[in-house]
Amino acid sequence: MGTIAAGPLTEAVESAEETLDVAPDLFGGSQLFALRVLGDSMKDAGVLSGDIAIIRRQEAVNDHQIAAVMVEGEATLKRVIKRGAEIVLRAANRHFKDIIVRADEANSLRVLGILTGVIRREVV
Repeated sequence: MGTIAAGPLTEAVESAEETLDVAPDLFGGSQLFALRVLGDSMKDAGVLSGDIAIIRRQEAVNDHQIAAVMVEGEATLKRVIKRGAEIVLRAANRHFKDIIVRADEANSLRVLGILTGVIRREVV
């Protein structure tokens, strides 16, 4: 399990900070990885800072799916919207601006996988 920004783009560093034992079929597949969410740009989609986002590794994303994406080596968790020749990375929090990836920049965008679920650990 690593971390991912739910806010502005942040430098992506692949590192397993800890492991998480979860049955793969709980989230519908075996190509899964977990990322701790940092930031509140996806709060209105029910993904809060500190949550563990379960991501199914895949390179394609359907319109309006929430995905872990990299843009020019920086990663974020956002809703992916295909708008003509552009791709819009949209937060689920009105206080965050869209990130627009123009057609001539499309090769700088890489989908890491789609959000399949969230684990929230309550602190008592």
